[in-house]
Amino acid sequence: GGLRKAAAQYAREQASARIKVGEARQAKLAEVVKMLQQYKEEAANSAVAIQEEARTKLGAVVEAVATRETELLQQVQRVEQTKKTQLTEQAEDLQSMIAAIDASCTSIDGALALEADPYAFLEACAAAEASVDQRPGARA
Repeated sequence: GGLRKAAAQYAREQASARIKVGEARQAKLAEVVKMLQQYKEEAANSAVAIQEEARTKLGAVVEAVATRETELLQQVQRVEQTKKTQLTEQAEDLQSMIAAIDASCTSIDGALALEADPYAFLEACAAAEASVDQRPGARA
């Protein structure tokens, strides 16, 4: 029965060796699974970080665009205000020119009415000439 004993011993040793190999494989697999889980967590964290960074950058861009839009609107308003002011000033200039022309016409009409009296006529002409010289924009 020595042979049988030896065979049984050999079978036990083989089984034990197989169990050890199996356990080692299982441990290795557990390690790989753990590494994969860590990698997955890192990837998820980095994805979140990338999304947050993208959100932050997008926020900054949106803010910059809004600021620029506000600046442009203010610029447009300033230009419109300047234009209104210019038009108002031009209208005022035109009105004072019209008033000056009216005054000149009145003086000239007055002078023409006095044409019969040469001295009065010359005096009125001088007054008319003076009123023309005083109008805005007159060349001295």
